Amino acid sequence: MYFSILRTVDETGRQCVSKMDFNQFAQRIQQPAKAQHIAAYRERYLLQPSAFSSSDGADVAQLDLGCAAFVHPAFLFSRNRDGLISRKHYNGIIVLETLPLASTEKAEKVREAVSQQPQTLAAFLGIDAHSVKILMRATLPNGDLPQVPNDIQSFHAHAWQWGVRVYAPLVEHCSGRLSLRNAALSQQRFLLSADAAAFFRTDAVPFILQQPHQMPQPLTETPDSKRPATAQLSTLMAQRRFHLLLNELLRKQADHLSDEQLLPLLGEACCADGLAEEETIHQAQCFFHRLEPDYVRCVLHNVYDRSCTPANTIGLNRLQEIALRLEEFMQRRYEVRFNTLLGQLEYRCRHSSQPHFCPVDEHVQSTMELEAQKEGINLLSPDMTRYLRARPLHFNSVQHYFDHLPQWDGKERIAQLAQRIPCNNPRWSQLFRRWLLGMVAHWLHFDERHGNQISPLLVGPQGCHKSTFCNQLLPPELRIAYTDSLDLTSRRDAALALNRYLLINIDEFDQYRESQQAHIKYLLQAPSISVRRPYATTAVTLPRYASFIGTSNRTDLLTDPTGSRRFICVNITAPIDVETPIHYEQLYAELLHALYHRERYWLDTSEETYVQEQNQSFEQLPYVVQLFQAYFRQPTPSETGEWLTPTHIIERLQKYSRIAIPMGQINNFGRYLQKMKLENRRTRTSRLYYVVEGSPEVS
Repeated sequence: MYFSILRTVDETGRQCVSKMDFNQFAQRIQQPAKAQHIAAYRERYLLQPSAFSSSDGADVAQLDLGCAAFVHPAFLFSRNRDGLISRKHYNGIIVLETLPLASTEKAEKVREAVSQQPQTLAAFLGIDAHSVKILMRATLPNGDLPQVPNDIQSFHAHAWQWGVRVYAPLVEHCSGRLSLRNAALSQQRFLLSADAAAFFRTDAVPFILQQPHQMPQPLTETPDSKRPATAQLSTLMAQRRFHLLLNELLRKQADHLSDEQLLPLLGEACCADGLAEEETIHQAQCFFHRLEPDYVRCVLHNVYDRSCTPANTIGLNRLQEIALRLEEFMQRRYEVRFNTLLGQLEYRCRHSSQPHFCPVDEHVQSTMELEAQKEGINLLSPDMTRYLRARPLHFNSVQHYFDHLPQWDGKERIAQLAQRIPCNNPRWSQLFRRWLLGMVAHWLHFDERHGNQISPLLVGPQGCHKSTFCNQLLPPELRIAYTDSLDLTSRRDAALALNRYLLINIDEFDQYRESQQAHIKYLLQAPSISVRRPYATTAVTLPRYASFIGTSNRTDLLTDPTGSRRFICVNITAPIDVETPIHYEQLYAELLHALYHRERYWLDTSEETYVQEQNQSFEQLPYVVQLFQAYFRQPTPSETGEWLTPTHIIERLQKYSRIAIPMGQINNFGRYLQKMKLENRRTRTSRLYYVVEGSPEVS
């Protein structure tokens, strides 16, 4: 692993390119050759930190360090025949850097925190001794790296964002922030620094990424609703400006002030300087760590309210002022969205290391109301409810997941997933592929006139991991929309489940009665749901997302006398492989690729016929049919039978067997006779079947 070093050698801007391996690089950081230049840089930074930008190049120009060396870890550079420097080899090294912290001690704390991550290749102080550089590696699943320039650019951008998501909580926990300005490949560089306690790991675990097919959406700082009407400062400059104002305030105060006395004075200075309220609160909570965070927030908010009254609230009545102040408070403190798949409001706090959205329940809403009242907003509970319901950003988890899938790499994974289920059905892989395609097609609403009408039924003994396999079919990002509990006692709840869940596992299918199985068949073919939600006054039509899969320990589980073309029953012959990891991104990328190329996702007539033939061994024969097979049969060509109605056959069966047959089985007896394809004819009053008795002699 080699790094490229570029340095300017004269006033004309001529550059010299060299390379060093990882061990040499570590030695140069821990034992720098030009320690005096780095010491001069750091001394200048301490005297006037506001004169430095976040760009290493600009800082070098200010210090006029003509011999300063830039390290480019992502590429190995070389000089071509024309004397031009060009990229030769991509290393897959990602550079993350923090914004300058308040002191070198805090930077060392961040370095120690990030060094605990197994993905950290190196962590060391930047040339200013107030920031930290973090190096990590990323590779494709096979251990290689992309070679095409466009592939390199998109791969590196996605890997950089993964690194930000992993390391940002660690850095924020140490009162720091990652810089979002060095995402581009051209910005993946830094000045050769010095850090005797630098951390290096040669066996760091790389990030494994699939080759993406497009650039990601750029990460940006969370925007604040800034009360001061003056300049909107960047996060970096705001952090530096806060500490400059703090130092200036401490110098002006001859007497020693307590934290409680210093806090409002600092708030007035920050407000007058144009710092955003939320940025000031965040920095003050880190500095005044002996004070309660809520106390710091309340004091600074009162200062900003008094010093920076928004001009657009003058002349408004009470209700208008509450509405505007509540809107400003919510946009400054929270992100709120409506998850259309789960049908619920979700939120997360801004300036928090928690990246996930959580449901907005009564407890969360009460907490939001209390926080708003702490800031002096005289609102009532209906005001917060009205705001949450009025302006949510709609978010679809399924669409978001498929929009961010990588390009399919061409490797068959659907067949591999089907082969994890050992069975004696030779066409199982083909049928399983049809079902998976139908599941994804209806998630994305390729067909809104039909539902996914087929459902696999995994039949096998206990302990063969049937339910575990069903749960693993969904990727972790969508697994919240999986359930193995379907309540058929409430038809409205069962209908709403078609909109609420992506995959419903009908666990222990044989426990459902014949009438309930008929309702399951109705749910399988329903393309949408027309239902009235709880507390609603009118019915609404909701899209259907759910597909079905089932499990059972018994083989006699199908009860419909007309046939079961919607169920794909397979008898499991060995335990299912649930230990091998599933590459979800490429699995669903393959399904999406097949759908975009118009592959059929429903069963044709021949496949339906095959399924019904295979399902005959899984049908549950009522004992009225078993009695018929014991006492009657279809006559051979040489025999003379008799034409009997189903009622006459039932009477003889009860007479011969001395068993009372339930009325429910009598009603369906004619369907079973038709299914056995007995010779029959229709009369004016009934249907007659041509049979011959094969019963023992009646005593």
